[in-house]
Amino acid sequence: MKASFLPVFLLLVASSSIAQMPVTEKEAVAYTKALDVKMLDPSLPSQGLEDWLQNGPPHIETLRWQSDGTCDLHGDASDRDYPRCVRVAFARGGQEGHFLVLIGSLKRGIIGSPQLYYGPYVVEPGFIQTGSTDRLSGLPHLLDLPAVTGGVSDLYQKIVAQHPIGIPQGADKTSLWPLLSRRLTQQLESAQACQDDYFRRQSAAGTTSKPAWMTSDLFSGEDERTAPYFVNIVHKEALKDGVFAVELDVVERDVTGKNSSIIAGGVRAYRVKKDWPIIATVVLENQRFVVDDIRIFEEDTTDGPSHLLSETFAGCDGPRWTGEHVEKKLVESHAPPPIVDWSAVNVLRSAADTAEVAFAKDVDVHQLDPALPSQRLEDWLPSARTYGSTQHRCCIDLETHCRSQLRPTVLSAM
Repeated sequence: MKASFLPVFLLLVASSSIAQMPVTEKEAVAYTKALDVKMLDPSLPSQGLEDWLQNGPPHIETLRWQSDGTCDLHGDASDRDYPRCVRVAFARGGQEGHFLVLIGSLKRGIIGSPQLYYGPYVVEPGFIQTGSTDRLSGLPHLLDLPAVTGGVSDLYQKIVAQHPIGIPQGADKTSLWPLLSRRLTQQLESAQACQDDYFRRQSAAGTTSKPAWMTSDLFSGEDERTAPYFVNIVHKEALKDGVFAVELDVVERDVTGKNSSIIAGGVRAYRVKKDWPIIATVVLENQRFVVDDIRIFEEDTTDGPSHLLSETFAGCDGPRWTGEHVEKKLVESHAPPPIVDWSAVNVLRSAADTAEVAFAKDVDVHQLDPALPSQRLEDWLPSARTYGSTQHRCCIDLETHCRSQLRPTVLSAM
């Protein structure tokens, strides 16, 4: 009996020692891939994390695993220990994101119970946020939401490259029409027929009025706005009945100065002469999102005057030219935000911070870990190991965000 017990005892001791030693990136990643998702989210049934991500409800198409030695804390003190995480990056259906799994300590290796350090977030290319969740079980829903900005991005890349003036013709029309809704292309075709009617009437009657849109960029604006240099998607918002609004920032470059030598993200830095917002409305047609209308703002705010592309063709009665002109409509203005006394706010914040820190210091460690005797957290921390003091100093500083990181298993492992 004693002879059979000794090897088992030695094996347990050996595995415990390895678990508290620094681990390689390969070991950290392998450990994380095999984690039971139920440990990270009790609402999920037992299944390995990698298997759940690929074959479970998320149906992830692309996965990338990477060790994160300080859980995004970017520590620079070599004498301190930091939490050790594995970053799980994923992509599916034109969207991507990542989350961090806490597996232990940078110096002590894999210790304590694994947990989500922060939950998954999902974005479209360009960091256009779809949403975030603090539970793994919320990830499938986020990935099931549609990626809606790709068509808008493609449209404005072509606008910037081609600078079409008036109703697109020829090669411009061929490249832009697939990115527009049936309703909008039909309206553009009708406006083209109206423009042709104008030219017939002009030659016959010598009329002086003419369509205002002939010298403008229908997709970015009039006058100097007809040649935007850069268009950046900044936000998306779900409207009713599966329709989305996509806000863009359109930039006119200042060409009076020298070109910059700085290049970021493949784009050379430039001086901005003017920028203004545009909101594109996108709808689903033939399993892809296309642009159904565009609201162009006259100033650098969405509270100022604007017009819809679909309202541009005043003077037309269907395919017939009448000579009436469009009136630019004001977007419903909102009350200005209240003036904030930031000095008073900062005083209140400081008082709240002081109260929260005092509360955390007075917490009985027995409440956090029943295996420990009663003692104030501040008094108990100096007796804990390095990782413990670092972890809880972090939690006090980060307030409620880090408070969720406290687990009895972490304290008892110190």
